[in-house]
Amino acid sequence: MSILVKPYVGLNVPQESTIDDLLLNLLPSHGLGFLVGEPGVGKSFLALKLCASLATKTPFIHASHALMQENSMTGLSTGSYATLYLAGEREGKLPHRQRALIKSLEEEYGLTGYSEGLPIITCAIRYHSSSDLETSLIYFTKKEREYLESKGHKLRLIIVDTLQSALNVPSENGNSEIQYTMNNLRDFADKLGCFILVITHPAQTHGKSGTYSQKGVPRGASVMRGTADLIWHMEKVGNSGMHRLTVTKGSEGYSEGNSFYFSLRNYGGSAALVPVESPPDKKYESKDADNETLTLKDIGVLKAMEIAFTENGYAQPLYEDLGLQTVERGDVYTTLKRLHIEEAKRLSEKPIKNSAIGNRIKRGLERLLEVGLISSETSEDNETIYYPVEPWNKMESLMKHKFPTVNFAKVSFI
Repeated sequence: MSILVKPYVGLNVPQESTIDDLLLNLLPSHGLGFLVGEPGVGKSFLALKLCASLATKTPFIHASHALMQENSMTGLSTGSYATLYLAGEREGKLPHRQRALIKSLEEEYGLTGYSEGLPIITCAIRYHSSSDLETSLIYFTKKEREYLESKGHKLRLIIVDTLQSALNVPSENGNSEIQYTMNNLRDFADKLGCFILVITHPAQTHGKSGTYSQKGVPRGASVMRGTADLIWHMEKVGNSGMHRLTVTKGSEGYSEGNSFYFSLRNYGGSAALVPVESPPDKKYESKDADNETLTLKDIGVLKAMEIAFTENGYAQPLYEDLGLQTVERGDVYTTLKRLHIEEAKRLSEKPIKNSAIGNRIKRGLERLLEVGLISSETSEDNETIYYPVEPWNKMESLMKHKFPTVNFAKVSFI
């Protein structure tokens, strides 16, 4: 355990803010969130950077970002906060990374006097049940909160790194088991008055060019995205040496749709993430990178999927409290074929062959999965079922965040 005694107050941030955020406009004061990303993209480094920003009131994002231009306090801590870091893997590396992080703060902001470290309590934890985890949390938080608060730090953030290694969940894809676990975590966050950030891996889908990660979609049961207050997606940006953090889900006022860039820099045998000024050039983007494009035919497949849900009555309940339902590819095909014939007749055009409609649905579903607008699971009878990542009444807002240049009014079934 290491305690930072002297928080950095060089920035114009009040010692105790009445604003109901931990990081202004980025991290709410309580709730449940996910940090999603492939192994090796820097999720743990980002989590430590978040811990440091909360404790020292140093910027979490770069000062040149548009959000900082609108409000210079965006991304700054509203108090002097401590973190309980539950490490299910690589806990032995955390002390080295903390020292590198302190070194980065010294170089970036001229901070000194950090020999006692940062207010980050680390705890190795593996394969607990969610009830066991709550028992551990109660023990650690009760014991350490008093000590932290005597040093001027309130325990307001708990990080679980990672969900897969820290919790003993019978099935990642089982909605009932995952929902029970998520409810336990959320209840504890409410009791403690803190935010719990769970580090996890993204869902995978198979596209025509290989396997893709679904941006901002946690791996496992569909209820995970629905129960989250906040989802951050972390990824490397081609061969640029930069890392991109995108807010793929956030309630109003929490910067949904914005991306922030970081660079991993070496400091004394380890490394730390630091915010960087500008997005990378397009030349750095890899061929498999999400190019933020969506065709009108892809949107047509999504619209057919919605109609299959809402008008044709094909949908089966997935998780009623979240307003999510599933549909099979055959149901989407039947709906799109009808819509295509109706539009072709209206435009006096010849309908395309059934095989072409099938190919369009295959490509469209792959693309919608790749960009994180829909997700999929395997049903009990071994059929692939699809569902939107948000209820339909929220999908248009989500799509506008992801694809601001696409005109969703011009849906094409032809």
